[in-house]
Amino acid sequence: MRFAAARNAAQAERSLQSTPDLVHTLRNGRASILSVAADERHIYSGSQANEIVVWELQNLQIKTKLVGHTGSILTLECCPEQQWLFSAAGEHLSMILSSF
Repeated sequence: MRFAAARNAAQAERSLQSTPDLVHTLRNGRASILSVAADERHIYSGSQANEIVVWELQNLQIKTKLVGHTGSILTLECCPEQQWLFSAAGEHLSMILSSF
């Protein structure tokens, strides 16, 4: 029993030390990205610049930028059934946007 426990502990330690592979980095100028959400076609990033950037998932290029918030975008959530994107920002405002 002790040997199995020691082996499991060693395996757990090795898995904690493994580093995931970096697949891609999204950059939007100098504004920090504070929130991220995705659906089957797009990645959405919310920033300190009070905008939501819509990225094409296929080529990771910017499709458009959504403006309307006057504070940093703190959270994003996709609702694929309704094709909605929910956003909440630092100005005490939540929005429901039709996703693309």
